[in-house]
Amino acid sequence: MREIPNDSRIALGKPPIVWCDFNACGWSGSSEDNCYYVFGPGELEKLNPIVGMKVLLYADDNERTVVVCEASFEKYKDGWRARPVATSWRDVALAELEML
Repeated sequence: MREIPNDSRIALGKPPIVWCDFNACGWSGSSEDNCYYVFGPGELEKLNPIVGMKVLLYADDNERTVVVCEASFEKYKDGWRARPVATSWRDVALAELEML
């Protein structure tokens, strides 16, 4: 997991980049739930998310690439979940992550 300077991204109108555990999918139990529920330690507290906030979720694929998708935050019980945009998944070089 990388430390991403999201304050400058947000100031430029770009969505923040948030580490996500892509194994933590569908925890509501609904058959239509493709949302993610586990994010990097302290990342949500730094972002202060709101409903509908757009983000780029990423997970380390290996030492050189990451898997990325666009998503939006939804309130779920006492926390947050992120609903991915199905057509937005891609692999990118780790070095290029902050340029998205």
